[in-house]
Amino acid sequence: MIEQGYFVRDVNVSDGAGGFTVTQQVVWTPKFVEVREIRPSDEFVATQRNIKMLVEISCRYNPEKPILAGDKFIYRGFTFMTLLPTTDRVGRMTRIRAYAEMETSAR
Repeated sequence: MIEQGYFVRDVNVSDGAGGFTVTQQVVWTPKFVEVREIRPSDEFVATQRNIKMLVEISCRYNPEKPILAGDKFIYRGFTFMTLLPTTDRVGRMTRIRAYAEMETSAR
């Protein structure tokens, strides 16, 4: 299913008193993204206690908007932390695995 989401990055901004505050800056809003939940095997689920929701995000590759590991992806009101993206420059697609920042039972 193709939907919309956007990537944000934490940025340090000077507060004028020698310190800084952390704000979120929108890095990129792709036109469309495909988000697919990755389900672990039953054996893996049985051996783990705290399994975070893992998703794979597919979107069009844009060399002017690099997505880094640790950026956040906002989708349907949920926040996901991105892992290292893989890029297919020939097919012009980027696939990014991300995990839920805060696991909730309501989806």
